[in-house]
Amino acid sequence: MTRPRPLKNVVATPYRNSTDQQLTPRTPHSSGGSRTSRLEQGFSKVQLSKANEADLDDQDALQSAPLLASSSTGRFSTTSSRSTRSSNSKGKGKRSSKPPGNDILSRAVSRLPLAFGIFTGSILLILIVLSFTRPDTLHRYVGAKVPLPSSSPVKDDSHSQSSDAHLEKIHISPVAAPDPTPDVKQVPPQGTHSAHVRPPTPSHLPDKPVHLMEGAMPTVISYENYTTFPLLPSEYRAQCGRLQGGFMAHGSYWDASSMGPMDVEHDDKSPEHEKICSSTITYMLDGTVGLMADLALMAQAATLAHERNRTFFVDDTYWDRGRWSDHFEDVHNGQPGPEPGCQPPPANELVACPRTARHWVINARTAKYHFGHAFYDNYEDPYGHNLNRLRPIYESAGESLDNAIYPNPQNMELIQLAREEFTGFLRSVNKQHASLNETTFVATHVRRGDRKSDSYVYPGRQIPLEDYISEVKATWKRLDSAPASSGINPPVYLATDSPEAHADFIDQYPGEVYSLYDTTNPILRQLASPMEYYQDNFDDLDEHVRIQATRGMIVDFAMVSGFWPDEKDLHPEAIVCAMSSSVCDLAAVGLGWEKAFGDVNDMGDLDEKGKRWVDVDERGRIIPVWRPFEMF
Repeated sequence: MTRPRPLKNVVATPYRNSTDQQLTPRTPHSSGGSRTSRLEQGFSKVQLSKANEADLDDQDALQSAPLLASSSTGRFSTTSSRSTRSSNSKGKGKRSSKPPGNDILSRAVSRLPLAFGIFTGSILLILIVLSFTRPDTLHRYVGAKVPLPSSSPVKDDSHSQSSDAHLEKIHISPVAAPDPTPDVKQVPPQGTHSAHVRPPTPSHLPDKPVHLMEGAMPTVISYENYTTFPLLPSEYRAQCGRLQGGFMAHGSYWDASSMGPMDVEHDDKSPEHEKICSSTITYMLDGTVGLMADLALMAQAATLAHERNRTFFVDDTYWDRGRWSDHFEDVHNGQPGPEPGCQPPPANELVACPRTARHWVINARTAKYHFGHAFYDNYEDPYGHNLNRLRPIYESAGESLDNAIYPNPQNMELIQLAREEFTGFLRSVNKQHASLNETTFVATHVRRGDRKSDSYVYPGRQIPLEDYISEVKATWKRLDSAPASSGINPPVYLATDSPEAHADFIDQYPGEVYSLYDTTNPILRQLASPMEYYQDNFDDLDEHVRIQATRGMIVDFAMVSGFWPDEKDLHPEAIVCAMSSSVCDLAAVGLGWEKAFGDVNDMGDLDEKGKRWVDVDERGRIIPVWRPFEMF
């Protein structure tokens, strides 16, 4: 018998021909039908005889890998061993290599997860591209209820007609609101659309036409569930919540929805139709926010109307401060629109969402659907940095407050009375200091009541009066008009809603203070706020008191901001206020860009030395440091 060769990778000495020699692998495995399987049987004796000499001939191949190799691999499995032994026996003892098919199959199986991941990623990439380029196609694939594609883009044709019998209702999922849902009806693709539905087109908006999605069709918003018009502000908000919900819209601010252009029916055949403005934007005053918060939003709405060549209107049906005419002039006096003298649309044709409707109405409750990120993306300066990005919106607010939003003659007379008396007050104070101009002063606005600080660094989120006073002094010291090392404290015009805050400011400020509480004119004195302002309680006051309080706010705002100047052109040197109040935000517009923010650099950083609009709330901790309006 030929002496067997030694086993490799098992022991350092040759394997001896002994009947009681045993192998003990490190990792036991279940028994199998091959020699390799028997080697995996821990603590069992292996008898060497002539019967397994053929197996020993192949021991190099079997022992070329360590015994600790996983039995799940192709080289250390009972299947591989059996295949090798079968091949050897068929080859009459000749050595045979492992079939290459097993390795190929194993590699293919191991790469299946990678291939599946690449495939899934490709599908997601295609869906993302479709969501931007063809959202209507994506909606159809996922089964969304959207208008079927038309054979051609929708065109305006005021003489075309279609039967209302073909209208098909689309059910829109409700949101958490108790208000009834306006029904939405869809016009089937017939080449023409109803004469009662005229979506915004270049004929209505000649400067900047609405761009319709490919295949979009007009849909009709029905008000058949409503009996009172205009709708309540909450009902308009519910309408926007339902119609604006769902899929994300991409594109320009004035693009029609992917669901198609939507509007109510218009009675274009009525004799009065020719007198109605062809396209309008209406701001609704609903009394849910303060006066200046409404005016800040209205200023942007008036600017949009001017830009889109639409006629601007103000609706005061639900206002709790009287009529618009009680406080301001007709907006058409300063902004007549493209069709001077045209009539406002019927109240049942006003639509809150979408903004592309022929007669769009907006209020403080629906502003969040229109003055959010899409508005800023389209109307701020895309090439500016930080504060510079907001300059176009800043200037738009100033233009609206100079033209469309102007006090009526009665309120202008009150403003002039306050300026005349305050000018006399300044002359008597400043004549004591020859270095001071007789009309030099610093304005301050202190808001109390239900308005809290935006910052949480103050106890109870109420800014102490000491902070206002210290900022007045610090601002005065760095102004060009202040005499160096004079130690003079500037005269202050104080606007506040709190009698208590007024009294405390007088006690703590080491200088002269003037306010509506201090006037000697009884007509002006009755405009001073009798109590701190709480929005929720304002409606409980008598209408006369509410109107007087509104007039007092208009006078105070004119004094601290310099808006609506008369021939005396009385302007503050600076204003110290808290940007948590809309009065403070709009007062910055009244000062003018360079005076309010100083020499703003190319990166949009505020000029700390030259600024005259001083915020005692956030103190520059937020970016940008100013905002054009509030969202509710």
